[in-house]
Amino acid sequence: QRLYVLEGHTAAVNSVSFHPTLPVVLSASDDQTIKLWRMTKTESWCLETLQGQHAHNITSCLATQDVAAGASEDGSISLWSFGQRKCFEHIF
Repeated sequence: QRLYVLEGHTAAVNSVSFHPTLPVVLSASDDQTIKLWRMTKTESWCLETLQGQHAHNITSCLATQDVAAGASEDGSISLWSFGQRKCFEHIF
């Protein structure tokens, strides 16, 4: 049974990651963005689109308690603060 359909990326989704304690899911896409999705029992919606750090497809993402991480085909990793929703580290 399908619970949610998260629509909003403009290209293929390569990875998803569930936040360990919040009802939030990350998705990483070939559109070079990571999206944060909020989910309830009856609906879901995009909270934020994290973008501007990668020059190629984002192949994977990971949600930890305080950080959203994304890895790209350009060989870089971006680390985003959940609280501020800003990139605080970009590693090549």
